[in-house]
This record gives sequence, structure tokens and C-alpha cells, in this order.
Amino acid sequence: MLNPKVTFLGFCAFCGTLFFSVFKLIRIIRKHKIQLVHAHQRLPILSASIAGYIMGVPVVATVHGRTGYDIRSRVSRAIPRSIIFVSRTTLEKSDYYNQIKAKSVLVNNGISDMNNNSIFIPYGIGYVSRIDSKHACVIGHLIDLMPSIANANNTVTLSIFGGGKELNYIKEKAIAVNRTMGREVVIIHGFVENLGSMELFPELILGVGRVAIEAAARGCSVISANANRLGDLITPENYQFYSDNNFVNVNGSPPTAQTLYHRIVSFYENRVENRNKSLELCNVIHRDYNSEVVAKKITSLYSSALL
Repeated sequence: MLNPKVTFLGFCAFCGTLFFSVFKLIRIIRKHKIQLVHAHQRLPILSASIAGYIMGVPVVATVHGRTGYDIRSRVSRAIPRSIIFVSRTTLEKSDYYNQIKAKSVLVNNGISDMNNNSIFIPYGIGYVSRIDSKHACVIGHLIDLMPSIANANNTVTLSIFGGGKELNYIKEKAIAVNRTMGREVVIIHGFVENLGSMELFPELILGVGRVAIEAAARGCSVISANANRLGDLITPENYQFYSDNNFVNVNGSPPTAQTLYHRIVSFYENRVENRNKSLELCNVIHRDYNSEVVAKKITSLYSSALL
């Protein structure tokens, strides 16, 4: 799916030592005459910072997670010319805020034009993620809840998108619930390469970050939820808070079966009003997360770093 102008180099950044990563990066910089390096996550940021310093090449870093982890090294904070954050709260609550605020900037995750003419599955619930141990816990709660939710509405379904080491465990739980209900209440799609190509899509998605952004851009209703934090239905009224925090409820607690049930049932109690709010939010998402706008912000940082 890469643009033909992009040269992709396989590089297992997490499979070697720091020395190996730095050495490999220096070779790449020399061979391809790299003028600037943009690094994401802890080891790549540290490796790029050292290699960039040695080669006299400017570095830009993006922090997606916790600053105390991604840029915990003094080198990772000192060398990059700019540090991009996708969450305002992650930046402002960082222990290193005073050290890095002059070079830090908030840039949203960008999305390509999304198909917002999808046919939504009425009373369809969706969860999109890697199926690892953390997400499997949340998905397990949702599957266990389906009999209770389905008893109130016999057309409700739960669609799970994604692959991972816990997929077989999730499939087994889904089979058991479907057998109990006598119909396919839980649908396991597995890994789907391009969700944007799907014409039929659940009307309600649980997720954060890019999942939440892309779902909202399609016109889905979105409840902010992941393994660590449960939030509310994202609406025009609370949009700014969630936008500032990469669609994570930074003040929330881990979801439980009871709190998930309450969020979903509350959504369906006012389904028509909630769906209308989500459709209203769709245009706002397209405006704020347009990939061209985001790309211009990033390339502007590149230009400044190269001066």
C-alpha cells in the first residue's frame, strides 16, 4: 500500500542491541544520503538520536505512548530538533515538560479520506485491535456480555476485527456463546487488511486512537475504550477533550464487564439521538484529521529542522 516513491527497507529495530541499531542506521544514512530521520518509539528514537548526532543529520521524534518510556534517555530528549505528541495531556503532564516544551508540538494522527457512505449494521457493535492478552481481556468481557445485551434486542451482534496470539482463545469463547444463543451473535472476522473497503460496518465501535478516529470519520458512533481506560460515547460536546488526548479517557479506569455493559446499554437507550450526534461529528473529524493538513504540519517541522 506504500506510494511507489517510498523506498521500504526491512529493519527489525527491536531485534538487536542498541549498538547494532545505531550501526545499521548509520549505514542507511550514508548509503541513501538521508538528510533527516523521523523516529517513533523508544529504541528507534534513541538509536536515531545517536546516529543522527554522529552523522550530523537532524532528528525528529514522535511520542505515541508515555514520555517516561519513549524518551526516558537524556539523549532522546536533547538531540531531536522537534518532538511530536499526539496527546496534549501526555505532553503537558510529562515529568520532562519543562525540558522539552520549547521543541514539542501537538500533531494529530492523520487519516486518508474515509468512506462515510458505509451501510451500518443496525445494533452492530465492533472492536478493532491486535488480539493480544490485554485486548483479549476486554474482548472477553464483551463476548460474555452478549447474551445479556442480546436478550434486550435479538438483532444485536458483536464483530471482532484483528489477529494475534489470543485469537484462538477468543474464537473458542465466541463459539460457546453462539451455541448458547442459537445464532451467530459474535462474529470473528480476523485480520482485515483494509477495513475502509468494507461496505457493511457496525454502527458502534469501541476503541481509542486511530481506531476511534477512523471509525468516527466513517460516521460510526464511538465509545472510547481500551484495556487501560474506559471513557464515554464521543460526541460534539466532549470532542475537544478526546481530541486532545488521542481519544483516550486519560481520567478513566480499566473497563469491567459491568461498566462496559452500562456504556453499551446507555447508547442503545438513546440510539437515534446518539447516532445523529455521531453523524454530526463525522464532518468535524474529516476537517481536523485530514492527512494533507497533518502532512503539511510535519513537513513544516522537517523544513525547520533542516535550517
